[in-house]
Amino acid sequence: MPPRLFLPILEASSVEGDETLQDLWAGLLATASQQTDSVSPSFIETLKQLTPDEARQLDHVYKTIQKTAPFQRMTNEPVTPYAFTKAGGAPPGSDDTFE
Repeated sequence: MPPRLFLPILEASSVEGDETLQDLWAGLLATASQQTDSVSPSFIETLKQLTPDEARQLDHVYKTIQKTAPFQRMTNEPVTPYAFTKAGGAPPGSDDTFE
């Protein structure tokens, strides 16, 4: 893995205290170590900016998509704001600005 990916991932993940975000950093590190070309430096910057609630929201949306289409590849269909609301099944701590 090139140092331009490894070092920023290692540095940012080493100071993260939230378990959800630690899991995302670990996943990014694992992906970068196996598939160098599939990880953009912008992924690192985006992950640095996520709050724990935002990380849980993204995890919820991902799991919802996996449940609804387990045998299909993800399409370019947009995720609606409804998925980020409590009524849409968002995890606790979500804000309902879209309702």
